[in-house]
Amino acid sequence: MLATLTLAGLRISEALDLRWRDVNLSARRLRVAASKTDAGVREVDLTPALQDLLTEYRGRSPFVKPGDLVFPTNAGKRDNPSNVRNRYLDSR
Repeated sequence: MLATLTLAGLRISEALDLRWRDVNLSARRLRVAASKTDAGVREVDLTPALQDLLTEYRGRSPFVKPGDLVFPTNAGKRDNPSNVRNRYLDSR
């Protein structure tokens, strides 16, 4: 998730709402369909490094159907942005 936030410039909520149907690994693009504003709905080019990371991640994920979240909880549900901030971004 950190690579997607950093290399694709997504907000935490956008990454948490991202579904595999919005990720086109072969075309190196992803669509931000759920954004804070209408202007935030956009297509993002994937860097080759992010393409490789997401391809490898998808190969390990049990949730790979088109409607599945890309970054779900262990139960396949949407995570909470606060959990992500605490888990990945808390510097304590």
